[in-house]
Amino acid sequence: MNGKILMKKYVVAILMAGITLAACGKDGTIPSVGGNDGEGKESDSEEARAEEKESGAIAENMIFRARLKEFSLPEGDEGMVVVVFEFTNVTDETYYKNGEEIVSGGTWDKTISYTKEKWKKMSGIENWIHYVFSEDSKGEKPIFKGGLSFLVAEDLSVTGLYVFEE
Repeated sequence: MNGKILMKKYVVAILMAGITLAACGKDGTIPSVGGNDGEGKESDSEEARAEEKESGAIAENMIFRARLKEFSLPEGDEGMVVVVFEFTNVTDETYYKNGEEIVSGGTWDKTISYTKEKWKKMSGIENWIHYVFSEDSKGEKPIFKGGLSFLVAEDLSVTGLYVFEE
């Protein structure tokens, strides 16, 4: 039994390392492979997103993209599970989230931390991060209500990301 748990943790660690290596660069773009002329950059970006979607580490709609940016599961029973989701405005427009301006291409993080005991109790339970985006800073002209859903898997990893609308 312990061998299975260690193997699952090992597989999750490898997957997370791969996702981290494929993650966006400092300037918010996915590094291109090849020459400096930018050729192939768009397809590299699309391939990286497709791989992240397939692994369940990214979800998107016409307003935003959300990806699993960080996942930290402590070894023992003590410590905090830390999950960080990165959200990106994928529109050509500026919108507002709780009065905060989110420019086109702008990002923000949502950090979740729970004790490992509480995280274990969430296993198999769907979780939601709710947002309302609006055209104005006062929130009087909403353009999107919904957010990101994720599942805590049996092995305590984060899986099943998808965008929902209310």
